[in-house]
Amino acid sequence: MSNAEMKIHTIGINNYSIIGKQEKGRVWMLQFAWGKKDFRVYLGAQGEGPDIAGMILEDKSGQQMTVTRLEYLYNYEWFNYGGTAGHGIASEEVRWTREEQRRYLELPKDFLFIAAQLSCLEFGLKILERRKAG
Repeated sequence: MSNAEMKIHTIGINNYSIIGKQEKGRVWMLQFAWGKKDFRVYLGAQGEGPDIAGMILEDKSGQQMTVTRLEYLYNYEWFNYGGTAGHGIASEEVRWTREEQRRYLELPKDFLFIAAQLSCLEFGLKILERRKAG
């Protein structure tokens, strides 16, 4: 996708650029950028993997899915979402892990929900249920 073709979504006051997306069977992936930081969110069929966001999403055919993984690209390596480490008024500090390494990143508040919203916009999904993750 070239810059001229890059799709941008605005959620709240922040812009998110869509870098790419894939649908492979029952696993869907959306790669997006916020500022100069790259992220990937993975969706999987409900009950077939972890539910890190506490949400049920549904496609047009009625298939239900959940957010199974959120990743952040740091220094050419993907780090996994490790939860919120701190809260501010409009932002939150998010912990990212890779083996024994940890990174902390200040992101727009409720970033995991934003990743799910971007997935809904790109894949034509809707959020059926949103509960506390855990």
